[in-house]
This record gives sequence, structure tokens and C-alpha cells, in this order.
Amino acid sequence: MKKKIETIGIALLAVTSVACMDRPLAPICPVPIEVKSNEVKVGGYLGVDMLVVVDNSLSMAEEQAILTEGFFTLIGALTEDTARKVDDVRVAIVSSDMGLQYGGQAPPVSVYKGICPSARGDDGAFKMDPTCVDFESRMYLETSADAPNPNLAEQFACAAKLGIEGCGIEQQLEAAVRGVERGKKEFDFVRDRYLLAVLVVSDEEDCSIEDAGLFKTPEWENKINTACNLPASNEENYLYPTSRYRKALAELKGSEERPDYDAVVFAAIVGVPNDDGGCQGPGDALGGCIERPEMEFVPYKKREGDNFLVFKEACMRFDAEGEEVTGATPGRRYVKVAQDFGDNGYVYSICNANWSPAMEKIAELIRDKTKGSCFDRALEWDPATETAKCDVFLKYRFETAGLPCPAELEAAEGSVIRKTVSDGGDFSYELVSCPLPKLPAPLACSEALAAVGEKPETLGWYYCKNDEQDDRSCRYRVELTEQAQVAAMPTVGVEVRCLSEFSFEDENCQENTNASCMDDRDNDGNGVWDCEDTPGVHEADPNCCPITKDAGGTCRVDAAAVAKICQVDPQTSEDLPGACLRAMVTLGCRGDPVVE
Repeated sequence: MKKKIETIGIALLAVTSVACMDRPLAPICPVPIEVKSNEVKVGGYLGVDMLVVVDNSLSMAEEQAILTEGFFTLIGALTEDTARKVDDVRVAIVSSDMGLQYGGQAPPVSVYKGICPSARGDDGAFKMDPTCVDFESRMYLETSADAPNPNLAEQFACAAKLGIEGCGIEQQLEAAVRGVERGKKEFDFVRDRYLLAVLVVSDEEDCSIEDAGLFKTPEWENKINTACNLPASNEENYLYPTSRYRKALAELKGSEERPDYDAVVFAAIVGVPNDDGGCQGPGDALGGCIERPEMEFVPYKKREGDNFLVFKEACMRFDAEGEEVTGATPGRRYVKVAQDFGDNGYVYSICNANWSPAMEKIAELIRDKTKGSCFDRALEWDPATETAKCDVFLKYRFETAGLPCPAELEAAEGSVIRKTVSDGGDFSYELVSCPLPKLPAPLACSEALAAVGEKPETLGWYYCKNDEQDDRSCRYRVELTEQAQVAAMPTVGVEVRCLSEFSFEDENCQENTNASCMDDRDNDGNGVWDCEDTPGVHEADPNCCPITKDAGGTCRVDAAAVAKICQVDPQTSEDLPGACLRAMVTLGCRGDPVVE
């Protein structure tokens, strides 16, 4: 049996493994029904307002071309997936050129002359070439259900080519904040109940200047290309702290009094290593990136005879003739911002020749917040009632105890759950979980969408399973109707509580033996079963594959145990059963496994 290792885009529930057993499984797991509770993110936004910050300095011509190509993937992933398409998308473009302004103030001519075309640069102004689109003074691109724009990607491809004459000292992060600020005030670009997404594309580190003291340092006088970030005291004393940006964007999306952190997504295609070493991916998975040697600021002379220093590249890309196409300096500040955003952040290396994977991930981030929640496992579903054996609760925070659920939820099935939460001191509040009506719907997501999801006046939720081969990344979904999304906007969380007829602790309910992995049953109830995938029916269970991950992230497969359990004798990684491929995804293995 030959099978190529492939990335399987679905989060799997890791189940506690126990020692393999040779005795037959009991036909029924003798355990009581219990409640399993999961916190999930359920989308509640009607669309997305996306700001793209494009570096327009001297080195970015090739990368601007790749961006325009990759954007077709992003727009396609957002607007062409019939099951999960985002109906309303706005896109605005700003440059990285903020001149040499500092703290919002313009420097004198003597400071910026010879370095930047102007003191304040483009200052976050929306860029729109009138030859690309008749923008009617809006200065942004748009498509919606009421006014579909089939040319959105082509228009962006034209408009995003900003040239390479911008300031050589780039302030990408500050350009993002200023762009959102101006878009909100000048064009009503930032809308209520819409997600805000910010994408930065640059091959240089950010130099968002807060204090003019930078211009008086000896480094600025003698080593201007590295002065922003080295020594570290220059960055600490004169640049905006990276902690500014999540808060600033959340305040622009919400208000200064009530920043809306959940409503902002941040992505950066920048200078990080383009390998599997932990510098590409969601913000909460970048923990070791900054410590990598490639991410250190190391100044050097790039070419013999240069009279200036640059930072050693975090990554490079070459063409077929060996000529350098991209050389990107370490984007440490973007990584830190993405880490602050957590799973709302994302980083990808600009040195990759193909940006489609990044665009697909960014689209997935946006879709998950606008089109329901991807669930990590199949839920128990009752075909008689066409509902999952679960309840969904909207969780509200009240400063005063005893307040009721919103009026529209009063008639919902289930019971209200109240809990007092304290900070350990004098402050406490009441967390009220209000049940949301459960709506019958066909199990197939495409059918459920037609039957329930397109009725905006209906309040409630439904569960569906997506069997589309082109959307395996979101197989099991909890969906809220538009009315329910409105009700969910002011909540502090959404909880799915399910009945479960099995126990992961009961030895009779494990799936890790020859008997349990070859009986075409989901013995442990985790939504996947047996050694091999059966297209359209089930996916393989990672617990059927004896596999471990060492300290370096490499997975090691016990070939003899696999042969015993799955009746497959793997000699190489290409011989592994589906259970092993899925186990590698579950464990987060790096590279090909070692078959022992």
C-alpha cells in the first residue's frame, strides 16, 4: 500500500493513549453518558474590511509582482467557495512610506532630505491608480452580494503595484495604523459588524519612529540602514513599542474605551526563515522564532566596496541562474505583533516563491470569523431530528448579578447557566450562559446552508459536515444564523456542550489494537476510526498508529507495531497507513518521519 504524506487540514482531538491490548474489545462501552464541553469561536461578522500595506521601497519590485499573483488565491478563497464564501469584501492599499515623521510630527528638511521624497511620505493615504478601476472617490475596492465585482482580484493586481520610489526607511506598522485611521475618518472604510484584516508585505524590518532622538544618535549619522534596530537601545528608546499595534488597531475597530480585539486579524509576509523552524504560521505558534540565529540583527557590507552596512538576511531566494531575487532582513517586530494577536495573527516568509499557501491561511482566518466555526471533531448527530446531540450557549458578562438573557433568547430550549467569576479580590462579575435555539438541518453543509443558513431572520444554530474535497480544512462546523451572529457580537464566548456516550479513560473504549483498528467502528468515539481513510465515510484514527515525537520535532514510527495493528508492513514513509499520516498532523511533526 503506497500513500504520499500530505498535510491534512483538520484539527484532530488528541486522545490519551494506553498500552496496546490483545484481548477482544467489549461490544459496548459500559460507561454513563457524560457532558463534554468545548469553547469554540463562532463567526459573527458580515464581511471583511482589509487593509494591505505594501512596501514601495527600492528592493520590492519582484515581491509586488508575487503579491498581485497571490492575491488571486486570497480573493478566490474568500469569494468563490460556495459553502463558506465571504459575501462582502473591501480592500484598501497603503504604502510603507511615512517619510521620517516621528510621533505624528514632520521632521525638518535637513533630516529627511536625500533619504525620503517627503517629510510625511504618503502618511497612510489610500493608494488607487485611476487606470485600474473607476473608484468614484472611494479609493478602495469592493465586492458584495448586492453588487458583486468579478474583477476584484484583477483590479487589486493592477492597483498594488506601487513602484519602488518610496522612503528607504520604512514605517510599515505605523502606516497600517494611520491607514486604518484615515480610512475610518475619510471613507467610512471600517464598518460595524465587519472584521478588520491588516496584511503587511515587506522585505525590510519596521522602523516606526516615535521619538526624534533617533536622528541624533551616532548610528543614524554613520550607519543609517541599521540605526533603527541596532543597538537595541535605539529601538527601545526611539521606536514605537510593538505592543502598541494590537491595542491601536483594536481601538480603531472598537473605541478607546472598548477596544475590539477579537475583530482584528493581523498577517505579515516578511523576512523570516522559510523552513519548518517555527517562524511561519499562527501568532501563537511562533514562540521560538525570535531566538533563531537567522533572526538576529547582524550588520555587514553586502557587496565589496559598499560604504554602508545592512542587516544579514533572515532568508533569501534565487532564480534559476543563481541570481538573488529576494533578500529579506529579520522581521522581528512583525513576529512580535503577530504573537500579540495570538491565533488572530499569522506570519509567512517573503522568500517563498509561491504565496498561495499564505493567502489560503489568511482566507481561512477571515472565513472562520465570518462563516461559523470549525470544530475539532465530529459531533454526535441524530438523523431522526437532524440535530447534533449538543447545545450552544452564548456567554454574557454582567457587572450586576441576576440580569436575564437577552429577550430574543428567553424562549430558547435548555437552561440558563450562571456563574460568579472573581479576580481574587473585590472585583467580580456574573457570567451568564444563555442557550441558543437548535435548528434542524441536513448533515451535508451545502444542503444545510440552503435549508437554514440562507434565512437571515431565523435565530439559532445548526451543525453540518463538509464533505467537499476542496475544503477539508473545515470538516465539522457549528454555524450561527445571521440573527444569532448579531446576538453573539457582545458575548465573551460561545460554548458547545455535547452529550458523549463513551469515555476516553475506559480501556474497553480505546482504539489502538488490531481488533479495534480493523473493525470499521469508531470505538473511542473521537469522530475518526480505523487504520485507513474511507472517502466520504470516515478518516483514519491517529491512535491506530504507534508513533512518538522526539525533542527535535521528528516523528518516529514503530513499524513492527504498525504491522501488527494495521496489517501493513511499512518500509518507508510512503508505505504508512492513513492513521500514521493523521497522527503526524496531530503531533505537529517536522519533516518526514523515521520508520524504525
